[in-house]
Amino acid sequence: NTLSPESAMRELKTVLSIAVSGPGAAYAALKAGAGRVYLHLEGIAGQKRPDINEIGQIIEEGRLKGCEIVLALPRIQKPADISYQDYLDMQPESVLAGNIGSLHNCLQQGLKVRSDYSLNIFNRAALRSLLNQGVEGICLSPELNFRQLQSFNNLDKVELLVHGEIILMTSEFCILKGILGSNEGKCPAYCRQDSYYLQDDKGYKFPLAADNSCRLYLFNSRTLCMVEELDRILSLQPESIRIEALRAGEDEIHQLLNIYREAMEYIEMGRIAELKICKQKLAGVSFSPFTRGHYNRGVL
Repeated sequence: NTLSPESAMRELKTVLSIAVSGPGAAYAALKAGAGRVYLHLEGIAGQKRPDINEIGQIIEEGRLKGCEIVLALPRIQKPADISYQDYLDMQPESVLAGNIGSLHNCLQQGLKVRSDYSLNIFNRAALRSLLNQGVEGICLSPELNFRQLQSFNNLDKVELLVHGEIILMTSEFCILKGILGSNEGKCPAYCRQDSYYLQDDKGYKFPLAADNSCRLYLFNSRTLCMVEELDRILSLQPESIRIEALRAGEDEIHQLLNIYREAMEYIEMGRIAELKICKQKLAGVSFSPFTRGHYNRGVL
């Protein structure tokens, strides 16, 4: 039997989490009352890459506010990237791994590890395998639909994406440098000079962003927004729901968290019709038109 959204909220207080890039964004999320903050360490979309001291201060601030700070490692990471080991040596409260290598490395160091949606967890066997290895929490693939999610039976270690710009691809090849050209051996830093996107044959524009190590990120052309169906998502009783806000500024982060927290309160009070108002508010904070992703259709 499926619990009503109101019963689900009472039985399991779902954590509202957010993924951000840069120290300023992390502090904005803490101030706005996030339950968990994923702090990406790469400095995506022009954000400053946090140093060790800043990380320590952010983690301490999170403890004071009862918010878990999770250090998000790059999805593409090589053994030569030893600088990231400095972050792990701090023994952070938790780490988000975006690839199998990073996940196993962190587990071997005795760290509390969460797996990102880039690991493409589609079924109960994959979920059970990671949990048996000691993974603390798992963000499921955003390509799963409601019917498939219901087949998992128990999502108490699972996080579901509900809002934001989803990363479709991460690459070490710089498309901007390849197309616009550059002097041999010198980075022209096109990514810091303007905004760029890839456009498909239907006219959809997919934003591009780079990090401080010249990795390139391709984001979806539409912003995921599930606020109108948040009651259905919460009825699945996931451990947490997540907002992707890697390109968002501090003001946008504050608004996103406030609106989603408001939506969760409306559901708890049974005022489902008010979710339309939340969607209208979110439209003013969005970089692009909304999509419900694959929740109602799926791809498998």
